Amino acid sequence: MEPISDYPEQKPKPPYWVGLLCVIPLLGFFVGVGILLSSIFKYKDKWYTLIGIGGIVFTILVYGMMFHEMRPGGAFSSNAIPLSKMELGNLIKDIEYYKLEHGTYPDSLEQLNGQIGTVDTDDPISFGNFTPFNYKKTDSGYIVFSSGMDGKAGTKDDIYPNQLKDSSR
Repeated sequence: MEPISDYPEQKPKPPYWVGLLCVIPLLGFFVGVGILLSSIFKYKDKWYTLIGIGGIVFTILVYGMMFHEMRPGGAFSSNAIPLSKMELGNLIKDIEYYKLEHGTYPDSLEQLNGQIGTVDTDDPISFGNFTPFNYKKTDSGYIVFSSGMDGKAGTKDDIYPNQLKDSSR
């Protein structure tokens, strides 16, 4: 017969230090899920469960704030307008180079690609949507501009390059 111990059986102590990995965005989500599952099925420790839930919630909050700031009107938008103007300036150089090479302005921005290398025709304001700049060839030149923060051409928030709006002027 085995002797009966006076001490209750000790549960294994969870590795709380693993919870530090929860502060690394994205990785923290997966670590949090792992901690949560191991806490429920192995350790049965409420504090370890809370650490796992905290890792998941922290990652969701971090990414939620990032995407919230990227929307029009967020912190990203204050940098997008100068960036859009700079990209318009670069695009004008590419359009003018195309004219030097071919004797005429391109009919569309897509014609620039392949002819003079790869040209970025996407408006940085349309982050993630890959909306191209507006371009129209006219009888005497061209017009190129950004639709602005609202994404609609012909509104008062349209952004024109620092050069003239129409190259015919």
